[in-house]
Amino acid sequence: MHLMKAKKLLPQISDTEKQALQAGSVWIDGDIFGGNPDFKKMLAEAYNRLTPEFFPHAADKPHAIVAGLPSKRAANA
Repeated sequence: MHLMKAKKLLPQISDTEKQALQAGSVWIDGDIFGGNPDFKKMLAEAYNRLTPEFFPHAADKPHAIVAGLPSKRAANA
């Protein structure tokens, strides 16, 4: 490993990748990308809900969010 580092044979790790490695867990992504997802475990997970404070337009103006998305026709042009 030291030789590989000295010869710069290893790719550089981005800040995002460093944070992910330091987090210590891949959560359900490991199951999904590992090719053998445990759906019972994933469905039993207590996922956080978005609050109106976090995403204020979702509760009272969902049409405003959809209107801001590019149309399928424009995306395929």
